[in-house]
Amino acid sequence: MVHTSRRRCIFCGHFPELSICKTCREGATDIIKLIEQLGAQEESNHDAGMETSGHRQGLVAVASKTRRFEDLVKRSSYLKKLLKALLEEVHEDIELVTDDGLSVGAHKAALTFGSKVFRSMLENKVLSQTCLRIRVPDIVHNELKRLVEFIYSGRLTPEALKDHSKSLMVAADKYDVPQLMEVCEAYLVETLNTENVLGILELSARLSSPAVLESAALNLILKNWKSIIFFDEYEEFALKNPLLALKVSRSVPEWF
Repeated sequence: MVHTSRRRCIFCGHFPELSICKTCREGATDIIKLIEQLGAQEESNHDAGMETSGHRQGLVAVASKTRRFEDLVKRSSYLKKLLKALLEEVHEDIELVTDDGLSVGAHKAALTFGSKVFRSMLENKVLSQTCLRIRVPDIVHNELKRLVEFIYSGRLTPEALKDHSKSLMVAADKYDVPQLMEVCEAYLVETLNTENVLGILELSARLSSPAVLESAALNLILKNWKSIIFFDEYEEFALKNPLLALKVSRSVPEWF
């Protein structure tokens, strides 16, 4: 048994000094190098493909955003023209009259589109008339004008928000203009403070959907109740609004 103490080459079966003979080792080395080269090439191709794919996706995203921006520009241009028609009183076919006898001209189609309540009011009128006159109660002329302008343009000026947000919130709720409600609601929540919180809470009780304003007001009162409830203003508020005062007391457990 000449080679019993030596191991055979695991590839060719010969008896080299190492476990793999020189020839097989060189062949295995060449195979390993080839595999590594193929792997590197595949990885390079994959990276290039990923880069190309990522670049392509980036271009598609940019193109999509560009199209959306162009669409917004077109919509904005359309709304500006519509608002211009209102401001310049072009072919108005309806007149909204407030309690003080002042009126705001508009177009039936725009009002029907912007307010379900106006739509219902117009459906009950003789639409064949050249120009309708519809009484709009419980809103002053300046605020009615802002309401109609919002229906045409979808926006309010900062001055209009600052001066008329509360009354426009009520008007938007009454005439079912949900987008205007959202704008006013967001502004009122953003500007909520300890000085106006009772007024905002009182306003919420006049709305058909008071949850957002009421919750924001109660949370602020809860955080600052000591600086709110021990003043004459709160006593007057509680006398006028006993149910709201009860909600306040329930939200401030420290009282008990």
